[in-house]
Amino acid sequence: MFIGLNVGTQYLVQKVIHFVMQLFVFLAIPFICYLLTKKKNHGGFLKYIGLTKASEKSYSSALGITGIAYLFTICYFIVLKFNGGMVISPLQQTYEISSPITFAFTSLLFGLNAGVCEEILFRGFIGKRLIQTLGFKWGNLIQAIIFVFPHFTTFGITPTFEVIVGVINAGVMGWTFGYIMHKKSKGSILPSIVVHTLVDIIAIPISLFLL
Repeated sequence: MFIGLNVGTQYLVQKVIHFVMQLFVFLAIPFICYLLTKKKNHGGFLKYIGLTKASEKSYSSALGITGIAYLFTICYFIVLKFNGGMVISPLQQTYEISSPITFAFTSLLFGLNAGVCEEILFRGFIGKRLIQTLGFKWGNLIQAIIFVFPHFTTFGITPTFEVIVGVINAGVMGWTFGYIMHKKSKGSILPSIVVHTLVDIIAIPISLFLL
């Protein structure tokens, strides 16, 4: 497809294109809804989806809270290890065909794809609307459940046990990111974007070398 590029670089370019396309779609969905309800919303589109400035304290709180929640993820990895390891390792194929530099960029893109796109759609758009309508308790719980469903596409071809622990872990992290947005960042999704990106990047070497 990309003449003159090695396989690893071709894969990286494909991931860049995928990231741009997904970001466009995940921005377009809330933007259309924003236009349809513009008279009811104040502060512009960026405020509507939580792309607003957050305090330094919000970022430190986000790191601390995510660190606590990540203990569940560590338990998830340990359980998988004793159950035979992870069947699907993120970027396994990329690691095998890429140079270290290409793989590093691909890993960063992998983290940004989840951290930016998913936070915009699930916390900035869906989470905010549900919390405004149902209150934090039920709104955040429901957005976390909704966040789980796309992860079935990741775990769908793996054994049932890995599916169960994988989606539970996704739900826990989804709830945590919603909590950070609403309770610690005054509605801004920037801190949750940062920690979500870090969580996904950290998961790559763990799944590659420890599982």
